[in-house]
Amino acid sequence: MDKYILVCVLLLILVEMLCVTAVFTADWIVSYQFGRLRHGLYHFCHTYPGEEESCEFQYQHIAWTTSSLGIVGAVGVIAISISFLVINLKRDLPAFASTGKWVALIGLMLLCVVGIVFPLGFSASEFGGHSYLLTSPYQVGYSYVLFNVAIVTGIAAMVVGNKMFWPFFSRFFNAVR
Repeated sequence: MDKYILVCVLLLILVEMLCVTAVFTADWIVSYQFGRLRHGLYHFCHTYPGEEESCEFQYQHIAWTTSSLGIVGAVGVIAISISFLVINLKRDLPAFASTGKWVALIGLMLLCVVGIVFPLGFSASEFGGHSYLLTSPYQVGYSYVLFNVAIVTGIAAMVVGNKMFWPFFSRFFNAVR
């Protein structure tokens, strides 16, 4: 069993969990100016002082709709790559490992495109900002941060799974022995 492929699978599972958590929470854009306003990819929640929180489905900017579809697609593609890599771990078939890594790379590239497309939605009328620039009462929430952590974790999975820097680091490991 290849330890690098196992670590890659575990990191990709973490990417899946982070993406699913980010998609279904309404904390992509938050504001505390008049109560608490939370905008998600699918719904909008608001809490005014002295009232309970209410959430409702709201039409979103086309960039956010595209982002949510891209994240769901990337989660599906990464799930397929995890399947290929797990089959490789069980049967030791190198072709499955190679295919799994390439499919995971496609899923990661899709997540990176979503990371570029999502800020285009900052130009929506409710924010009053411009693409890639939020106005002062709004800030990115923890869901957006989780999504970006998922991208970084996916990059780490690709580095580990492909042993990209192994020739560089191997001389340090050999010197320690």
